[in-house]
Amino acid sequence: MKIYDAMTADNEKVVFRNSAGKTAADYIYAYPPDIPIVVPGEEITEEIIKKIEDMIEQGITIIGVENGLLSCVKDS
Repeated sequence: MKIYDAMTADNEKVVFRNSAGKTAADYIYAYPPDIPIVVPGEEITEEIIKKIEDMIEQGITIIGVENGLLSCVKDS
């Protein structure tokens, strides 16, 4: 899915740990260095979830995952 299509599609908040197989509706990035880990339209995988969990454990701020939730494109 294209970035624009994902960002403008109907979306819903999904529990981050249960988001494998969902399509991201927003960016998820680490700060610093402010590099995207996931872009809108990208499928969330178990590998991505594990990588982000590892970063959180290391004290890296993750933007796009708030209170354990992230925005995903609604399933149709």
